[in-house]
Amino acid sequence: MGVRTIPIIILIGMIVYFYTVLLRVDRYFKLNLSKMVLIFILLLILLPAINIFGIWFLTLLHLFEIGIVIDILNFILKRTELKYWNFLYGSFLLPIVLTVLLFCYGYYNINNIKRVEYNLGTDKNIREKGYKVGFISDMHFENALNSKRLSELIKRLKEENFDILLLGGDIVDEGSTLRGIQEIFNLLGSVNTKKGIYYVYGNHDMSRYRKTPNYTIKDLKNSIVENNIKILDDSSVEVDNDLVIIGRKDKSLRNRVNSEKLVEQIELNKYLILLDHQPVELEKNSKLGYNLQISGHTHNGQIFPFNLIIKKLNLAELIYGHRKIDNFDVVVSSGASGWGYPLRTAGQSEYVVINILGKEG
Repeated sequence: MGVRTIPIIILIGMIVYFYTVLLRVDRYFKLNLSKMVLIFILLLILLPAINIFGIWFLTLLHLFEIGIVIDILNFILKRTELKYWNFLYGSFLLPIVLTVLLFCYGYYNINNIKRVEYNLGTDKNIREKGYKVGFISDMHFENALNSKRLSELIKRLKEENFDILLLGGDIVDEGSTLRGIQEIFNLLGSVNTKKGIYYVYGNHDMSRYRKTPNYTIKDLKNSIVENNIKILDDSSVEVDNDLVIIGRKDKSLRNRVNSEKLVEQIELNKYLILLDHQPVELEKNSKLGYNLQISGHTHNGQIFPFNLIIKKLNLAELIYGHRKIDNFDVVVSSGASGWGYPLRTAGQSEYVVINILGKEG
C-alpha cells in the first residue's frame, strides 16, 4: 500500500461512517430528514476535507477515530442502563467533546518542547571528556513555532553549552516567510558552541512543494552561512582530530551521493557522525564505518493514528528513539515542532542532547 493511498482510504471510510452518524442523529432527534437531505449535509461536511492538509480534515479524522471507539463501546454497553449514555451516543456529542479536548492537548503538546538526552559509548579513541552534541530538527518555523517560543528555546539551547550543534533539516518550510528564515537562522547562529554549528537540508527547507516560494534557495543559503552555520551537502568536516561529521543531501534529491562514496576518503579510526534528514539505509550504514547516524523527518507520526500506520506498514526504518546495530548507533528525533497542522496528537516536540563518551568517559 502506497503512502498516497492512505488518505484516500481514510476519506472513503469517513463517507460511510459519517452517513451512519447522520442517520443516527436523525433518528435520535426524530428529524425525519429525507435521504437526499442527509446526503447533501454529508457533502457539506466532507467536501472541505478533500484538502487533507487542512484543519477540517484533521477535525473529521479525529471525530472518525473517536467515534469508532465510541461505537465499539456502545456495542458493549447497549444492554446496560447508564444514565445519559443514550443522549451522549445518539446525539454524537461525546466524540465532539473528546475531539475538542484532544485538540487542546495537541496544541499544548506541540508547543511544550522537551529535552531528550542519550549517553552513547564508543571504543574509538576520542578525547577523554567526550563530546556534548545538540541536535534539533523539523522546527518548521512559523507553523506552530512562533517568535516568542523560538526565543525561549534558543535560551535553553544556549544554556546547554554544546560542543557541537547539529541542525537536521526542515528548520523552515513552504509556509515560512523570508523574514522568518532570516530570524530563525540568526537566532540559531547565536547559540554558543565550542566546535561549531552544522546543517543539512531537509525535504521542505528549499520550499520545493510550493509553486511560488516565499524565498529563494539563495536567500535560504545566505541566511544560513551569514550566521556562521556550516552547510554539509554531501560533504564532511573534521571537527577535531578524532571526530568527523558527514552531512548528506536529502533522500528526495536524485543527485545524492551514496554513503559509501562519502566515507571513502575519511579515516575510519575517527568517530564518524552521519547527519541525514531521513532515517534511511541504517543497516547499510552500520557496515561502512560510521559510528552514529542522527536523523529527524518522521515527527514520530505527529498525528494519531499516522504514527501507528508508519510503524505497521514499515514506512520508516526507525520512527523514533535510539537503536544500536552492532557498534553503530542511530538516533531519530521527533522534531522541535510540527508540519502542516499546528497540533501534535502523537509523539512530542523536543531537542536532543547526545553525550558521546569515550573509553574513559
